[in-house]
Amino acid sequence: MLFGAAWHGRRVALIEDLGDPRRILDVGAGEARLVADAERRMLVATGVEPSAAMRRAGLVRSASLLAGSAMDLPLPSGACEACVISYPGRWIFNPQTWLELGRVLEPDGRVVVLLGGTYERGPGAAVRRRLLRLAYGPVDTAAIVKSDVCGPRFRAEIIRRQDCWGEYVLLRAERAG
Repeated sequence: MLFGAAWHGRRVALIEDLGDPRRILDVGAGEARLVADAERRMLVATGVEPSAAMRRAGLVRSASLLAGSAMDLPLPSGACEACVISYPGRWIFNPQTWLELGRVLEPDGRVVVLLGGTYERGPGAAVRRRLLRLAYGPVDTAAIVKSDVCGPRFRAEIIRRQDCWGEYVLLRAERAG
């Protein structure tokens, strides 16, 4: 994969950014790499993925993914302490997504969203930078904060981090009671 180590390394950093939860949810879990990493850390991890092909790919990692979407999570209320979302699509801006996250999280639950980042260093960085610009464009953090994407149930902040590949941007939200 062109972005391999950087892509997954930043996803794993999401788990570390959550603090110390025991039950986490990965929305848009893809092929379940993050779910498998969380389980190796002795966390109870649940992945939700709409794509049947991706859920089948998760079986290779012995990870069970639930069929569902961010706007209709197949979990009971209060089922998890924290949620990770990496490289989401436009669904992250849908108010129904945040209503569902608020429903499945415990009262003091947290959400960390990896919105994207740059690739300034490492082999092939120039090519990766161009491909990312074409595919995603810039991450407009001002628009995200201004839009109040998380709604009234969450307190949110944008965080910029540096790693060995460049800068990446997180949206961290805590459920407000």
